[in-house]
Amino acid sequence: MLHGSDFPFPIAPAAFAERIGDEAARRIARESNWIKRDLDLKDALGIGRASAQRSFEVAIAGKRPA
Repeated sequence: MLHGSDFPFPIAPAAFAERIGDEAARRIARESNWIKRDLDLKDALGIGRASAQRSFEVAIAGKRPA
């Protein structure tokens, strides 16, 4: 599995509370699964699907990132 959780930012929902809202930041922070927490944060920031798609393309489809 290819998953970049620390780039371009760490899994720190509180750091993005102004962008995603306090309640969303608290909900995401309570998630015990760190991969789901990371994907939930990226999704809340509007980049979750794109990030996962790029990882799939590199790992499974053998494409180079643009």
